[in-house]
Amino acid sequence: MSEEFQKILFQPYTQEDRVRSIASVGGGSGLGLAIVKKLVTLMDGTITVFSQVNEGSVFEVALPVECITVKEYQAKRNCFHPEDAEALRGKRILVCEDNHINQEIAMFILKRYGIQADMADNGLIGKNMFSSSMPGTYYAVLMDLRMPLMDGYETTQAIRTLPREDARTIPIIAMTADVFEEDIAHCLNVGMNDHIAKPLEPNALYERLLRFQKK
Repeated sequence: MSEEFQKILFQPYTQEDRVRSIASVGGGSGLGLAIVKKLVTLMDGTITVFSQVNEGSVFEVALPVECITVKEYQAKRNCFHPEDAEALRGKRILVCEDNHINQEIAMFILKRYGIQADMADNGLIGKNMFSSSMPGTYYAVLMDLRMPLMDGYETTQAIRTLPREDARTIPIIAMTADVFEEDIAHCLNVGMNDHIAKPLEPNALYERLLRFQKK
């Protein structure tokens, strides 16, 4: 990019004349870098560019972020230890999940440490499986949120209102790709105990389950 254009390239709808014909083919409007600049500014950061015609461009973004030591990072990353999962061996989990691929993934992860899993193809089946089981059969429930007939929120509320003690105390863990704070808050508000993001990460799932083992 020319030195003249570099002075204005972060302004909306700006394109360098020598590449305007190329951009018009792809439908470019000159908004991309303006949006990037705005986002970086909102995060109290800076963006700079180093460019020479016919050689290329380098963009550098600097953002203020909190830092932790390598030791602290390793401690957070290694909060799960395989030997701890032995405490879960033989436990039975009810998995409410309508996607068959996700069912297979959950089954594979759970069976790795001898955890038994009963699959429910939707929330209504899951609620009925729980209500027809003997009290104390299930150690926890893994609850997908988006299912036909009865979604995860409705299923959780239906289980919590069943006239049996374990219906009020069994850990119910949401499984979903919705990981915004408001999504997590909604899960907790309807009676779930915890939340885990999809796609399932094995160690994260074991760690979630072990939280309730320690209580």
